[in-house]
Amino acid sequence: MKPKFLIIILICFILTAGNSAFKSLEVQAEGQVSWPQIGANLVVGGFELPVHITHAGDGSDRLFVVEQRGRIRIVLNNTIQTTFLDISDRVRSPLSGGGTEEGLLSVAFPPGFGSTKSHFYVYYTRKNGDNRVSRFYLSSNPNLADADSEQVILKLPHPTYENHNGGQLAFGPDGYLYIATGDGGGGGDPKDNAQNPGVLQGKMLRIDVELTRKQTSSEVEHIYLPLIPNNSAFPPPGQAYRIPGDNPFLGESGYRGEIWALGLRNPWRFSFDRLSGDLYIGDVGQGTWEEVDFQPAASTGGEIMAGISWRERIVTTAVHATTVVLSCLSSLTAPMLRAVQ
Repeated sequence: MKPKFLIIILICFILTAGNSAFKSLEVQAEGQVSWPQIGANLVVGGFELPVHITHAGDGSDRLFVVEQRGRIRIVLNNTIQTTFLDISDRVRSPLSGGGTEEGLLSVAFPPGFGSTKSHFYVYYTRKNGDNRVSRFYLSSNPNLADADSEQVILKLPHPTYENHNGGQLAFGPDGYLYIATGDGGGGGDPKDNAQNPGVLQGKMLRIDVELTRKQTSSEVEHIYLPLIPNNSAFPPPGQAYRIPGDNPFLGESGYRGEIWALGLRNPWRFSFDRLSGDLYIGDVGQGTWEEVDFQPAASTGGEIMAGISWRERIVTTAVHATTVVLSCLSSLTAPMLRAVQ
């Protein structure tokens, strides 16, 4: 028997944080939605726990497949060519006694990679369970990264649970690095991290790791080593990243300036629309619930997601979910889509 799905679509018109207007459309009857037919064709095999695939934007036609154990493999012409990076010696994954959601989780290449730049970024779980964003450099071989070239960009403590690590990295149309972090794990966000503006867990972060964009006269950017503030206007050698001056919570008391949006549970994957620049976030749900969040390209950030990561708002029926969402619209950004099986 085919499983029945209840889809609640919430179309969000986001103006500013705390001042949002929404319309909702609830689709309940099976058969009302014409779903596309999706099939699978084997292109290349031989991977070990692949979790992410991307390209470098360098015109080489190479695909980079991230394996959870700590390797990145290069695929060209539908064939695995070589191992691009192997940091399995420092990665905690299911193959080294870690949890099923831990490991090397994504890779991102900056604009200009292959021409003016020879570095890239990864998100991974360390042996002690904490997560880390790091920069690595190519060796003299463009198909081989130097595993000893690691520069730590951001440290993300994850001390208690093995799940909800987030893990996606991607450069936005604005040239900044976006980082999706999980709420720290445990059912129902027991630490209340997602809605806590003073921690980086359960958030979408936005930082400047390339340090190349020219400041406007109205911007004041704060420069950081991992978790260590520095008030200099320009980064001296060795600085890891800076916080863009137009980040929504920069300078606000009690808020980490890196935060672009908060209230997420486990935003395992997100993507920017290549035509519009809109942002879609796949936030892993609890139990039978799943969620997709939407942020238009014109957003200035600061959305507080009313997702199921909000522990006080976890519900089990569509009726209750709709009631909760509608009661919170004055201050929270509802997801564009929720699905329950």
